Amino acid sequence: APLDGILRAMDVVPTAEQMNAVLPEPVTMLRDAALDTARSTYERARAVTLLSVYPTAESRLALNELLGAADQDVRRLALWTLARTFGNTQD
Repeated sequence: APLDGILRAMDVVPTAEQMNAVLPEPVTMLRDAALDTARSTYERARAVTLLSVYPTAESRLALNELLGAADQDVRRLALWTLARTFGNTQD
């Protein structure tokens, strides 16, 4: 499945266009993968951080939802990804 390939890849960050081409609902699918305890820790972590490819209100909502995840690592990465993607800078 395309999502599995994206989540298992190493040293490659796909663009939004690449993910859109193979995933019907990428943000929802990434959020769901981050919460899927059947997935490896690496896959779940990658799902969280790949949400940063979509700096949209939808991905921000998904990351906020992940702040309530049972897994502490998912929560930590969601907070870090929120800050990195949506945090204010010196502008």
